[in-house]
Amino acid sequence: MAGTRGPRGTRPARVLRAPLFVVALAAVVSVSSTIPAASQSELAEARAQLERLEQQIESGRRQKESLTLQVEGIRSRIADGSLAAKSLDDQLAETREQISAAQEEAELLEERKAFVVRNAYMQGAGGGTFDVIFGSTSGSDFNERLDYLSMVALGSEQLAERVSQTTYALEAHGADLEQYSQQQNEALEMLGEQQKVLEEKSNQLQAAQLDLFDARDALVDLVAEGNLTESDVASVSEVFHGTDSATFGGWASYLLHEMQAPACHDNLVAVVAWQVNEFTDAQWNPLATTYPMDGASDFNSVGVKNYISLEQGLDATRLTLVRGSSSYGYGDVIRSLRRCADAMKTAEAIRASSWCYGCTYGEYVTGLIPRIEADFTHYARL
Repeated sequence: MAGTRGPRGTRPARVLRAPLFVVALAAVVSVSSTIPAASQSELAEARAQLERLEQQIESGRRQKESLTLQVEGIRSRIADGSLAAKSLDDQLAETREQISAAQEEAELLEERKAFVVRNAYMQGAGGGTFDVIFGSTSGSDFNERLDYLSMVALGSEQLAERVSQTTYALEAHGADLEQYSQQQNEALEMLGEQQKVLEEKSNQLQAAQLDLFDARDALVDLVAEGNLTESDVASVSEVFHGTDSATFGGWASYLLHEMQAPACHDNLVAVVAWQVNEFTDAQWNPLATTYPMDGASDFNSVGVKNYISLEQGLDATRLTLVRGSSSYGYGDVIRSLRRCADAMKTAEAIRASSWCYGCTYGEYVTGLIPRIEADFTHYARL
């Protein structure tokens, strides 16, 4: 359910630094007081790097959005092309059946035609029409023989007409078969080309995603160096998830409270890693859920939502998890959080669910756990 950057709202900025009801994050909120002041040169260098990374992330998100739209368009065309190819397969199969039936009918008609001619000859005692007429022995016999010849002639004409119709149908079906075969070849060729383009664009999208993640991690490393001011760190937080948001640590605590799960360290690490992996600036929606809510708007083309408040975003995320507990495998995630399981165990449950199955080269959330655990303080305050 990871989303790309989409339309942003015009709501006033409101960044929540930490929930008041979680004591566990008190140290995170006050961590800046323990960071020594940087020299002017270190601050200038850090800010220059910050600007470069912010621009890189902004550019990366635009590229990712563009590539995502292209990939979605290609997949849609492939789906349409597959349906067209399937329809052509059905038409080809039907046409072949029609040709087979027409051929069988043509062979049967030819046999019947030969039988009529042969029978007429036998009835004529081998003398042909002349003998049939003039070999009669009486007037009534003559009339009977004339009627018979008329019936034979009519039967032959009807058979000939049916043979002609069958031959025409065979030719028409043959033309249809050739047309459908050509269309099918063109459709399959188009599908092959689209598959190649899809593979190319998918590779570009993966590369763009990795570049974006590299810039994201470099930005956190820059914060960890301690050369930025609190206002600079606040701007980093906005780069990570927009203005209408809470910090990673703050939102994690709010969600755990919403899910009736303890705000233990392992749970906080897992939910922060989850947010960082999504790396979206959808409003009040750091896990990029698509759950519809009153007043919510679309953040991107795949239906990720911008929510109108922190409360609505938390409620939408809770409803997504609870209502998809059975059908999408979110039940294991909920149970893991409520048991305060090891962060990696929770991450594995998230990865195994349908939330973003197969994302990040199969290391969705799990690949980030070691990094988040090693540098939790800096990630949580962003």
